[in-house]
Amino acid sequence: MGQINENRKSCWYYDDQMGNRLTSVSLHANTVYTGKSWIKAEDSGLPVDSGKYLLEPLCRSVLTEDFNVSIANSWSDMGGDPISTMVNDIMHSAAPYANAINTAIDEIGKKAEEWGASNPAEIDEKTGKAKLSIAHQVAGFADWIKDKKGDKGDALIDFMNSNLIVQGTRFRYYSGTGISFGNLGMRFTIFPKWVGPNEFLTVNQQLEKLFPYAIGKYESLHFTTENENGEKEVHASDILGWQRPPAGYRADYRDIDNKALKGTLKLRIGAFYVLESLVCEGLSFSLSRQMVKKPLGAGYSGVNAGEDRLVKLSNTDTVAFSPLFAEVNLVLQPSTKYSDIVMRDFIYGLNMSSDSRDWQNEGAQELDAKLKNNLRSIQGQIKGKYV
Repeated sequence: MGQINENRKSCWYYDDQMGNRLTSVSLHANTVYTGKSWIKAEDSGLPVDSGKYLLEPLCRSVLTEDFNVSIANSWSDMGGDPISTMVNDIMHSAAPYANAINTAIDEIGKKAEEWGASNPAEIDEKTGKAKLSIAHQVAGFADWIKDKKGDKGDALIDFMNSNLIVQGTRFRYYSGTGISFGNLGMRFTIFPKWVGPNEFLTVNQQLEKLFPYAIGKYESLHFTTENENGEKEVHASDILGWQRPPAGYRADYRDIDNKALKGTLKLRIGAFYVLESLVCEGLSFSLSRQMVKKPLGAGYSGVNAGEDRLVKLSNTDTVAFSPLFAEVNLVLQPSTKYSDIVMRDFIYGLNMSSDSRDWQNEGAQELDAKLKNNLRSIQGQIKGKYV
């Protein structure tokens, strides 16, 4: 594949899309791995934007889908009905014994009277009459049941097998709003590419750049003992170890609109949309069975793989082949809860850093210049043909 270079047009359409700021998606990190620990991108000496994320992206993909935002409100279930529950519990338990429920009815009336005593009736200012509270209405209900009881209790049992409903105690409560952004992922294809006059990056090396931000590093637990001579010996446990979070991620007690959390990623979508504080939920890739030969005379830039066990190669070393391509699927998720403020900033493009705004303006000016050049060319063709 041709090298992506904004100053030179590539011979591959895919490269043009990847290099076009209006049609590409890029992923940026705010931490750098030094081989021993994770440091902030701003302390690495590499160029960063005003949001303290690296200007150089970890990867790029072609923008293929519209971006969507989802708003979901949470509401609690309807509240309970303590008054009707109390009455129904007594009624239903006594329903089979309609002829012997004087005690139950008296108990309902007694509790209702106690409620009424503690909740005196209010006087309506317009009519001058007392307003009946719920407690007074329950007391009246108990008296009404006594009238319905009769000698045999036949009329009463119909009501005791029914369910009393009391309004004024059941409500639905608001539990919060959740805002989620769809398409938080990247799907792209990696090809071997040139990064300099004589430097060639294989598919494996380009994947290696993503691994520290997607895979938690495993470290064996080390402990120290003393031998017979009193000398200290360091041992690595073969059963105990630590799984470090990818990118050196660190959680924070603030969980709403927490921008630029350490060890998170920034997703720049086209020239307008930006989301920060993302983490990698999953990375999947497939390597092609077809291989490509390393160009004659090309050096092998960087390392063969990473970490301590892997060998660094110089430009004089020979690596014969590389996979022809790799299909990569990167899934992201937010590490902070978004509010309506961030949502509005996102849809209006207000959360872009100053560097992103400059980049956006440059893109708009570049597009405007291309449109004007194309218009002048078409006008020249028309004049040359018809004038």
